[in-house]
Amino acid sequence: MKPKIVLTVASVMYFLLTLASFSMTGGGFNFLPYLAIVFTFCLAILFWSVRNAPPSGTLNAVLFTGFLAFFLGSLLAFYAQRSGNYMESPLGYLEGVAWLAMAVWFFFVWRGNRSASAG
Repeated sequence: MKPKIVLTVASVMYFLLTLASFSMTGGGFNFLPYLAIVFTFCLAILFWSVRNAPPSGTLNAVLFTGFLAFFLGSLLAFYAQRSGNYMESPLGYLEGVAWLAMAVWFFFVWRGNRSASAG
């Protein structure tokens, strides 16, 4: 699998998350939510920047980082829903499923890129 599509989708997702996060910060300034916005924006830029890179060790590192970011994000989404802090409806699990699906996609692209860069 070519990493261009997964990196483009991830970049768009993180950019949209950046925009959505501005509406969730509340009235005053709190450092941690704004720091999270900066990190999501930086991931969006990183994924967008390397989407056309040839197979390499650096691209492997970015793909593995994408896998970790989406996998850990899925764990947070599942925990938020299970603990009752997200939605009243079972539909709240869909966000965790979407993040997990992206993590699985990143994992398989990372594995494919590792074999392509080794050969």
